[in-house]
Amino acid sequence: MTSNDSPSGGNAPRARPSIVYVDDDSDLLKLVELCFKIFGGTEIATYSDGEKFQQMFEKGAYGILLFDWQMPRLTGIDLADWVRNVQGDSDATVILVTARNVDEESEMIKRLHISGVIPKPFDPHDFATMALALHRKG
Repeated sequence: MTSNDSPSGGNAPRARPSIVYVDDDSDLLKLVELCFKIFGGTEIATYSDGEKFQQMFEKGAYGILLFDWQMPRLTGIDLADWVRNVQGDSDATVILVTARNVDEESEMIKRLHISGVIPKPFDPHDFATMALALHRKG
């Protein structure tokens, strides 16, 4: 896991969002961490499974939560549901990262207030930009 304490310096109007990415693929965790560091100018926290994320979760501490949709035990949908309905965190931007066709799941995505989906495979140059754009869109 990496630190997610990365406030922007200077006269910026607000600190960069705290970002978490949960994925069971360790190579993707490293890639996404690098994407945010290089292209997003921030560090992120990464977790290799949903249970580890749940243990470290603090309501209101994160601006962006990126969840891989298909993971063993707890899926990205399970985590989104847990964040929204069990923890009651309606402020965090929840984004799913998946190779699935999400059209069939649009009602569930709306119900859980998921801000967007980033399709796999993704261009590493665009990943951080897409996530930050979805966060700003709200």
